[in-house]
Amino acid sequence: MIETQHHELMEQKIEIEFINKKLEEKMREIIDRNSTLERHWGTLIDIAKDERVNFGGLEEGLNRIAFVTAQNLQVDQVSVWRYLKSPARIECATMVSSNSTATCEKGFTLPQESNGVYFEALKREWIISAPDVYSHDDTKGFSDVYLKPYSISSLLDAPFFLEGELGGVLSCEHQSPRSWSSEDIIFATSMAEIVSLVFRLDIRKKNEQVVATLKQEIERLKNPGGQVSSTQ
Repeated sequence: MIETQHHELMEQKIEIEFINKKLEEKMREIIDRNSTLERHWGTLIDIAKDERVNFGGLEEGLNRIAFVTAQNLQVDQVSVWRYLKSPARIECATMVSSNSTATCEKGFTLPQESNGVYFEALKREWIISAPDVYSHDDTKGFSDVYLKPYSISSLLDAPFFLEGELGGVLSCEHQSPRSWSSEDIIFATSMAEIVSLVFRLDIRKKNEQVVATLKQEIERLKNPGGQVSSTQ
């Protein structure tokens, strides 16, 4: 009888220790996730106020976004790609690497015909979270043309949109296997929205330049041989 009670107490003790261990692990996970969310939130606030993003040129703004994203997510490289329709493809607008490995050059393209399912996923506004790019349905089509040459094992791609249509994608790429958390996905999605903002600002600046040029031309036609007034 005593031996039986002792055995039951030992089993209860082991079970309690196991439960406590799981609770400690869960608490650590919650603390880590809260810390990650705080870091992401602080980064988003800072980047929204960044002068290089709001007042710099297109290239400067995109480079800043890519750099901050790579730092915050602690990934090997981050790239921004613009979607072009004819022929359908994505074109690298910028890429920032946190190590010395080779990266693709600005202007490098990936055609839709090489991996149609990837483009369809982006057009449906899907976030592509691929811990293993060589087995993921949406990314494995790029294995030979992009993933293997640049030693990419995992990626997290967030599309952005311009005037209701696919504008491109923010790609977070890692050279070792990585599982992307919900916090990572939320952050990448938010940064992709800021990429969209930078492109829209660039489009507006170009439109303003066109309008200013037209005004000067109209003034010249109205005053042939005369001095054209400057237009702000």
